[in-house]
Amino acid sequence: MQPTNPHVDITPTGHYEVWIRTLDLVRLQVDIAQNRSPMINTTHKASLPKLYEARAACIYKPDGKCIGMMTPERFHFLRERFHEAQKNRLHRDMSSPVQCLASEIAGLLQDHQARLKTPKASQLTLESYSCILPQHISAALQQCAMVSKEKIASALDFDPGNSSYWSEHHHDIVFGANYNAFAIKFTGFSICHPVFDDTNVLKYVQHSQRGGLGKTPGMLLFSCR
Repeated sequence: MQPTNPHVDITPTGHYEVWIRTLDLVRLQVDIAQNRSPMINTTHKASLPKLYEARAACIYKPDGKCIGMMTPERFHFLRERFHEAQKNRLHRDMSSPVQCLASEIAGLLQDHQARLKTPKASQLTLESYSCILPQHISAALQQCAMVSKEKIASALDFDPGNSSYWSEHHHDIVFGANYNAFAIKFTGFSICHPVFDDTNVLKYVQHSQRGGLGKTPGMLLFSCR
C-alpha cells in the first residue's frame, strides 16, 4: 500500500512509528475562520490561507498513514513518563499488555478522536476536549498559589510542571497518571481543568468541598476550558 498523503505519510514499515519532521502547515486568516463573506468581488478579494513551516511529531500506523500530530515537546514529555512508569513497574499491572511507545501514543490519539465523536455531547463540550490550559497560567499557579497537582487531565494535556496528575482514563497509567481522582481525598493545592460539562464540573466541586471538611483540607482551583 502506497502512502495516501505524500505531505505527511510515509512508506509502510509494518510498525507504529513516531517521526519528528518539518512540515508545511496551513493557518487560516481571521476573516476566513471567523468572518466568512459570500460576497467576493474585485473590491473584496478572497483571503487565502497562509502556509508556514513547523516541527511536529507525526504518529504513523503500520501502513504508513499519519493518524495525528503533536508538538515535539509533548512527545518528549510522553516518552519520559512512559519510561518512568515502566521503571516503576506500573506497566506490569495493566490488564492489557503494554505495547511499544509509538503504539501507545497512537492509542492515545485514537481514543481522543473517538471522544470527539461522543453522541449527544454539545459542540462546546466536544471543543473543550482539545483545549489545554495555557502554560503561562499553569506556571503562575505553581509559583504563586503553590499548585503541584493536576486533578483532572490526560496524558495528552497534563502539565509536566506539576508533580503528579490524575486521569479518568485508566490506560493513562502507562504514562504515569494516577487513576480516578474521586477515589482519593483532595489535599494540598491542586488545579482542575475539566471539560465544559455541567455535570462533571458539579461533581468535582462537590468532591472538593467534601475533602475540605477534614483535618487536612485541600484547595482545588478550577479553570474552565
